[in-house]
Amino acid sequence: MPPSAALDARPGGAADRIAARADGHHPLVVSGAVLVAGYVAMSAALLLVGVLVAKVFLDHGVSAFDGAITDWLVARRTALLNDVTKYATYLANTEPVVGIAAVVTAILLAFRRWREAIFLTSALVIELLVFLTVNYLIARPRPDVERLNATPATSSFPSGHAAATLVLWVGIALIVAAVTTNVVARVLSWVPVATLVWMVPVARVYRGMHHTTDVLAGLLLGAGALGVGCLVARTWQAANQRRHAEAEERPLPEMASAAR
Repeated sequence: MPPSAALDARPGGAADRIAARADGHHPLVVSGAVLVAGYVAMSAALLLVGVLVAKVFLDHGVSAFDGAITDWLVARRTALLNDVTKYATYLANTEPVVGIAAVVTAILLAFRRWREAIFLTSALVIELLVFLTVNYLIARPRPDVERLNATPATSSFPSGHAAATLVLWVGIALIVAAVTTNVVARVLSWVPVATLVWMVPVARVYRGMHHTTDVLAGLLLGAGALGVGCLVARTWQAANQRRHAEAEERPLPEMASAAR
């Protein structure tokens, strides 16, 4: 499927079937139910990954794998790399992510691009809620190395920075592909994806804030959140189309009175 069609509800697809089964309910209610179901499914899946990584297999290869990469990166710290990773990780902090997402969402709403606004908002909400849930329950300690950032109250698994970066920039790129055919705009929208999506995870490990498996899980979370966001947006579109179709088929009051 091309990126431009990622948010399109296909006839007979999952979103269309969900909208059909929930016929009669408001599109926001139907898409909200999908959002809740997506949160439950994503939380359960990532919790399973977290238990396997941070509990079951920690002493059976995971710890050695994470430790080797962290030690290799820490041993190669330089002033230049410290600065580069500092700014890369800053762009994935809560304030910049929320600020950029708010601006993009406001622009979409101003142009009445409801589907795209619902997609980006849903994906970021899923990412945040699943992150908080899994992070609290797994409670994996951060790497035992010198950290180049202040240590937040949250634990190590998964990496919220890696997840938020993937959701934000891939989400924006998919939105640009959906709303314009301008080649330059489409190409430029993928530049942050091609740079930040790998730079931020590497920076988080380099700076001693996460294990490698944490950032890999963060990318997995981000991909899942984008998938749920797409399904929410498609479901809203399918339900909205059904609602409008039913309204058009319903006879006007004057016509109904004349028929009696």
